[in-house]
Amino acid sequence: MRYSKLIIGFVSLAVMALLVSPAHGAPRSWPNPQPTAQEPTPNPGFRDLRTDAVKEWYIYNDRNLNGILDPGDQKIDVFKNWWTPVSAHSQHNYSNGPYATTTFPDGDDWPSGPQNHADLNIPSNNYWIEGAANTIKFYMTYSQYDNNDFTTFDAGMQPGDDKTLKQGRNMYRNGYAMGWLTHRVKWDPQTNTFINDQTPAGSVKMDVYVKDGQKTFNINGWGTSRSDPNITLSNDISYLAKDATENQWHPPTFDPLTGTYNKNTPVNQAYMAQYGLTDAQFDTIVASMEVGEVDAAGINPGDVIWGGRTPDQIANDPTLKDHAGNDYVYADAFLERSEYVESSSDGGVIAGLAGQTSYDPQINNWGDQQVIRIDISAETLASGDPDGNGNITTVQFLDFGYDPLTGQVNPMLIELDLTDTDLFPENRFYIAQVNMVPEPATMIFVVAAGIPVLLKRRRKAKA
Repeated sequence: MRYSKLIIGFVSLAVMALLVSPAHGAPRSWPNPQPTAQEPTPNPGFRDLRTDAVKEWYIYNDRNLNGILDPGDQKIDVFKNWWTPVSAHSQHNYSNGPYATTTFPDGDDWPSGPQNHADLNIPSNNYWIEGAANTIKFYMTYSQYDNNDFTTFDAGMQPGDDKTLKQGRNMYRNGYAMGWLTHRVKWDPQTNTFINDQTPAGSVKMDVYVKDGQKTFNINGWGTSRSDPNITLSNDISYLAKDATENQWHPPTFDPLTGTYNKNTPVNQAYMAQYGLTDAQFDTIVASMEVGEVDAAGINPGDVIWGGRTPDQIANDPTLKDHAGNDYVYADAFLERSEYVESSSDGGVIAGLAGQTSYDPQINNWGDQQVIRIDISAETLASGDPDGNGNITTVQFLDFGYDPLTGQVNPMLIELDLTDTDLFPENRFYIAQVNMVPEPATMIFVVAAGIPVLLKRRRKAKA
């Protein structure tokens, strides 16, 4: 009897602690207002927006400290994505941001200025993401252009290399994209001119792994969605990657079969022909990419931030399985190794994220969802001097959905303190599809009638 009372006391305290433990919401704030900004209008020549074009995404920490998102990890916040009629690549607007009024010489660190492309004729109607010193701003986005069906979508593609390139490049970019903007363009308000200061300002070492990002499925009344995560933009890519016709810089297409940027695939052969590239120049472009895809299963532990938590190690770890006992597989991996300067911004875009889940809280099949895992190195988050200059001091997300009337042009900033290693062990966080709940088999009984159940289990085990 005394033993039972003791158990009741401990369990009651545990339940009480669970119920009163405060949620760790991240601090929120508004960026500078852009009063004339407007939400874009869908392009009538593209496939219609999906009903879930703007959806909720959840930020979790890795409380369990195992490199996978599973029950016990902690929800930090929730946000909604942006959307644009143009491609996620074009939305990031590499080299043509609102402050880039100067033509940069080749070899300089060029900026990005992500915009929603609401009105190309009146720039002030566009909403721009404004960079901030030593800050990474993440955003999720849905592109109407990317979500066309490129088996039938034409968009003026010419037969031959042009069509092979554009179809192959865009075929699996349905779904969503994740972009990020690092640092800011330097501007002199006194003279209203851009300051081209190429003094080194900091560096970013970041690893991004994606689980269940690839998916092909049919949406009733809309059509087939084909997704396969891929890099659509890397800041500071070689000038050799510039398309003279579009006046944009495009990376080559990663080949999942070889786990490389294989120059011999049809799409990359067309890329080289269209851009007039030699084999050596193609290799130069790949080497210049500060954000690039790698073979997830073939990662060398010494090449990533946490060598003990690579996709291959996790997939082969018998203690790290999903809800159904299946391997936890990160099929896609992206590494950023970048340096930014005082006057410019950096960043990249990963498109082709399916953004789907079949999660059912009744069965808590938490593994059946897309998960984006992001590791940022401690060195990246270490400021260079007491004033906070010299590296990343702030990590933020843009929430474009807090206000259904103005959210797409008036987002809120969610700030994560990744240096808080109690909340973010190993400086890691996840972007998830679902708001996971505790397992019904444990938490419901603990809160509602858990003490008798726990005692019953204890007595049975004792007997």
